[in-house]
Amino acid sequence: MKNSPTRRKLEHIRTEYEHDPNFALLRRGALQYVPGEGPTKPVAVILGEAPGRNEDESGRPFVGVAGQILDDLIDGVGLTRGDFYVTNVVKYRPNKNRTPTTQEVRWSHKYLVEELGVVSATNVIAMGKVALEALFWTKGLPSPPIGQSHGYSYDHLIEDTVVWSTYHPAATSYKFDPQEKAELLEVLVDDFQYIIGKIL
Repeated sequence: MKNSPTRRKLEHIRTEYEHDPNFALLRRGALQYVPGEGPTKPVAVILGEAPGRNEDESGRPFVGVAGQILDDLIDGVGLTRGDFYVTNVVKYRPNKNRTPTTQEVRWSHKYLVEELGVVSATNVIAMGKVALEALFWTKGLPSPPIGQSHGYSYDHLIEDTVVWSTYHPAATSYKFDPQEKAELLEVLVDDFQYIIGKIL
C-alpha cells in the first residue's frame, strides 16, 4: 500500500487530524499520532478506543498487553494480524491513559468514518464501549452497554458495513479476581470466534 492512492488518502486524514485545533491538548500530552495499520479490504477492521503508553511510544496500535491478547484472538481463528486493519477512534494517547471524553470521540468521528471508507471496511469489530459509541454516533444514537451488546451485529450504522460489538482486550486487565479475568477472557474468545465465523 506504500505510495498508493489509498496510502495518500490515509496520509491526508492524518495531516488533517494533526492540524485540527480540537486536539491541541491531546497532542501536547502525547508523543505522536498513532495511525491505523493493515491492508485495504481486510477481513475486518479492529477498532479500539485510543493509544495507550506502549502504542504512543511505538507509533503502532494495539501493541502492549491488549495487543498480545488481540494477537492470541486472531491466532485462535487461524488468521494473522496482516488479515486485519487495526486502528483506534482517537489517534493520540489521552493523558494518564484515561478514557477519551465524549467530545474527543465526536471530534474524531468524521476522521474515523473517512478512514473506514478509504480501507473499504465491510466489517468493523468495535472493541469496547468507546469504539461502539463512536460508531453509533454516526446515526446520532446512544450505544448500548457492552454487557448487553457483545457478540451482536449492527448493519444500520454505516452504509455497506456491519458493526460487531465485543469487549476491549484491556478489559481483562481490570479484573483482579483470577476467576473473573478468566471468565471475561472466555467471553472475549467466544465473541471473536463467533464474529469471525459469521464474517468468513
